[in-house]
Amino acid sequence: MSLTDPFAHLFGPSPVPEPEAGTDPFGRIGAGNPDWETVRGRWMGGASLNDIFGDTLFRLNRPVGTGRANQRGDVFKLQALLHREGMLDAESTGGPTGYWGNRDDAAMRDYQKDGGLTVDGWAAPDGPTLAALRRGYEAPVQYAQAATRSGVMSDAMSASSAAPDDAWADSPIHADFRKEIHRKESEGAGNSGYAASNNGAYGRYQMRVPALKDAGLIDRDGNWTGKYGLNSFEDFLRQPEAQERAFADFMARTEGYVRQIAPGYEGSRIEGARAPFEVTESGLVAAAHRQGAAMLVPYFEFQQDNNWKSGNFEKISDSVAAQIAKLQDGVANPQSADKVLRSIETRLREFSGIPYRRMVPGS
Repeated sequence: MSLTDPFAHLFGPSPVPEPEAGTDPFGRIGAGNPDWETVRGRWMGGASLNDIFGDTLFRLNRPVGTGRANQRGDVFKLQALLHREGMLDAESTGGPTGYWGNRDDAAMRDYQKDGGLTVDGWAAPDGPTLAALRRGYEAPVQYAQAATRSGVMSDAMSASSAAPDDAWADSPIHADFRKEIHRKESEGAGNSGYAASNNGAYGRYQMRVPALKDAGLIDRDGNWTGKYGLNSFEDFLRQPEAQERAFADFMARTEGYVRQIAPGYEGSRIEGARAPFEVTESGLVAAAHRQGAAMLVPYFEFQQDNNWKSGNFEKISDSVAAQIAKLQDGVANPQSADKVLRSIETRLREFSGIPYRRMVPGS
């Protein structure tokens, strides 16, 4: 049962006028409403957007944005989606509030700018901004849906109802860290994310071929090595425990890269674009997982150039821009320098307080 069953009234058409745009951006109005606080608590507890919204996730009753007649349920959805895209820190307010404010407007405009959309700060029920958010959310499950239709990966998909959320409890990587990576990369995909495949990224943690090579699953010639009994992408997608072991192997290599490439930054304080944060091991390896460890070099050069204040990533030196462009050489759809820096910083900030290593009794 999704939360939209007992709380459907929160997300359906409402005859009650909502607060004007910009009113109480921190959600203090109506904070005592037990239904809203229950839903916000579930979001903070890690419930998936599918669990919270069901099939209403991409159904807006009215346009949302500055100057619009915002309905609280619609605003809640947009805040949750913008948080998922790394544009809004909804956790800092105890979850999406359902009230539109200046920071929401800025997050919407940043998302539109990065996505090449018209930068108007609002989303319409049938508009391009909501459509782009939907594409970004649904992409990880497209392969799983196609596999069901074609009969490919039937073993993995048929096991989805029985697949554990944590297929290898003995992983050296903390469960909270793995859960958050899954939430960012493959939430909503079949088999607890283990069956996800999207544009060359595979499994719960969306590992690409270079990551699979680092984990020892594929050799330098592109052949599967047979490690953990895996001999194809299909094998990888249908074996959750092997994915967890491969992810642990890959992250061990990533730790080494980070120590070599970005030594001495752990513990640094950064005045980030969204909020100040401390650089931690967890944030560093999460950022490296997202953009590659080498991208940490131009990010920290950018910070040094700007006295550890991100601003809105508008002061990017030619050196930093050139490094980012070089690291994306050959990439089909390279990102702009400011988007790469923002992506790295989002991971650094959001994972700053999440434990990375699992504590083993007696260690």
